[in-house]
Amino acid sequence: ITAVAFAPEHPVAVAYGTLNPPQGKRISGDTVNLHAPRDGGYVQGGERTVEILINGQVAATRTVPADGKIHELTFDVLVTQSSWVALRQFPQLHTNPVDVIVADKPIRPSASSAIWCAESVRLLWDNRRRFIRESERDAARESYEKAIRTFRQIAIEAGADPGFGDLATELSPEVR
Repeated sequence: ITAVAFAPEHPVAVAYGTLNPPQGKRISGDTVNLHAPRDGGYVQGGERTVEILINGQVAATRTVPADGKIHELTFDVLVTQSSWVALRQFPQLHTNPVDVIVADKPIRPSASSAIWCAESVRLLWDNRRRFIRESERDAARESYEKAIRTFRQIAIEAGADPGFGDLATELSPEVR
C-alpha cells in the first residue's frame, strides 16, 4: 500500500528537464538536442497513470486524479523470483527500487539483457583495446573476458540457449 498525490497542474517542461533556470542556461560540456519545441505551458488536472515495475517491466497500473489530494494505492502483484520493484508515473517520477529476494537467490536480468551486456563488453574491448597500455593489455583482456563469461552465464541461468549467438568469450588480442 502506498499513497500518492499529484498537483492539479505542473509545468510541461519540468517533466523533460527543458525548463531554463532563472539564472540562465547551464552548460556542462555536453550538447542537448531537443526533440520537440520548448514548452513553457502547464498540464492542467486530468489523470496520471501510476505503474508498478518489476525488473523494469510494468506489472500493474492504477489511474489517479491529478487533484492535489492524497490517494491510497494498493497493488497485488506476484513476485516469483528475486526482483527489484519500483513505482513510476512516467515521465515525472520514478521511485528508487526495492529489492525483493526470493529463496535467497540473486536478482537476475532477463536473458536478452544479459546477452546485451556481454555484447556491450565485447564492443568496448574492440573499441578501446588500442588505448590500453601494452603492458596492461593482457590483464585488461582477461578482465573483459571474465565479464563476458559472467554475463553469458547469467543469460543461460535466465533461460538463454547455451549456444546462443556467435558471442566469443575469448577476445582478440590484436590492436587495430
